[in-house]
Order: sequence, then C-alpha cells, then structure tokens
Amino acid sequence: MSWVCAQIPAVSFGNLHLADLEYADDTILLSNDIKKLTAALSVYDRESRKLGLKVSWAKTKLIHVGEDPDPPSLNFDGNVVEFADSFVYLGSTVTNSGDLKPEIERRRALWSNIMQALRKPLWCQQSISRTTKMRIYNAAVLSVLLYGAETWPLTATLSSRLDVFDSTALRSILGIHWRDFVSSETVRAFTAQPPASALAARRRVR
Repeated sequence: MSWVCAQIPAVSFGNLHLADLEYADDTILLSNDIKKLTAALSVYDRESRKLGLKVSWAKTKLIHVGEDPDPPSLNFDGNVVEFADSFVYLGSTVTNSGDLKPEIERRRALWSNIMQALRKPLWCQQSISRTTKMRIYNAAVLSVLLYGAETWPLTATLSSRLDVFDSTALRSILGIHWRDFVSSETVRAFTAQPPASALAARRRVR
C-alpha cells in the first residue's frame, strides 16, 4: 500500500491528507475525482499483481458522497465495478449519506438473533444467577448492539431506539412481561444497568 499511495493523490480532510484506509486485506481508496479514482484502482491492481495477489472485483464497490448523481460504473478488464448506496466495512455499515439508521437496524437484527439463541439455554434458566446472566449479556449481547458506537453521531430518536432494544433485553433476562406493568426505571434498578445510549456516549467520549 505504500507503493500504491506513493502513486495516487490524497484527499484532504482539514489538516489530514489521506489516500486510503486499510485493515488487513480490507482497503478503501479515497478520491475526489472519478478519473483519479479509476487511475488509483489501476495502480492498486497493478501493484497487487506484482506480489501474486488478485483484486476481487466482485467484492469491490464504489460509493459516491455528494448531492450530484452517481458517475457511471467503471470497467476493469471486463469486470464491472458499480456504485452502491452503502457497504459494510470492518463490520459497520457505511452509507453515502452518512445516515446512521441502517447501521442501527443491522445491529438490532444481530442483537435480536443472539438474544433469541440464548433464550432457552440461558435467560430461561432459573438456576443461573442474575449476576451471571448480566455479565454474559454485557459481554456477548450488548457488545454486539454497540459495536462501532465510538463513531456514532446519535440523534435523540436513535438513542431512544437503542434504549428500547436494551430495555426489552433486560426484561427478557429478568422474566418480566409487558403485562406486569414494571417500569423501565425499575428494571434498570434491578440490574444496575445504565441505558445503552449512555454507554454509547461514553464510548464516543473515550
């Protein structure tokens, strides 16, 4: 990537000048011009081949941030690289509008699957203490819901949705049904669990 970045122009973000973001074999190339981006992808492909590596064009996507219409798709040796409204990078959904809602919904779905999978073997087991259940909830469930929260620009609406998901999980763990008319404040007092939105805010500040 050092060889690639030496041959392509960087994009300025204030005092930062970045040509790429990379983690292991997941790479993002940054450009403010479609012609420069096309050239950058060509350089990336060429330098990869020198090391016996091959770009997976089927997994390669373009994302355009801005109000103008998307440019046409690019073609590399018969491989069409299309523009997408969003993509998943390092486990988080990135959208062309910066909208956080798709990522929150994706987190909710993953969280829901784990809650359901642990229902019979864990939450419904009276022989397992509440303390143990809460430790597992924080480690294996809440961590999934709040993955990537350090970068979330949460609105009041999204914060409220997170807290609803969290309260629902706590009620399931405690065996409290909505017909029992137990308030969320009482549930949190039982578990000594801060709201998910507060935990997300702490992560962002940290």
